[in-house]
Amino acid sequence: MMLCWLQTNEHMIIIPEKLMLTPVAAESSEIGPLLQAESSHLRGDDTLTMFLLHELAKGPASFYHPYLSILPEPATILHWTEPELAQL
Repeated sequence: MMLCWLQTNEHMIIIPEKLMLTPVAAESSEIGPLLQAESSHLRGDDTLTMFLLHELAKGPASFYHPYLSILPEPATILHWTEPELAQL
């Protein structure tokens, strides 16, 4: 078995920008005009959050559906077990 080491500045993985959920993708999406119109009210990751929620609502019609469908369900501390709470 041969081990291959990464060289300095060598890419380990390359992900095409088209596959990424980014603010740029959000602004160029079908809800982009709405996001731009409300940009003065959106802070931090709000634009990306709105885009993600929109894509989730589209279900299988979303370009990102294969990725979104494998993400774990969001959880809160309300779903933690007693041992997990004790560790906290």
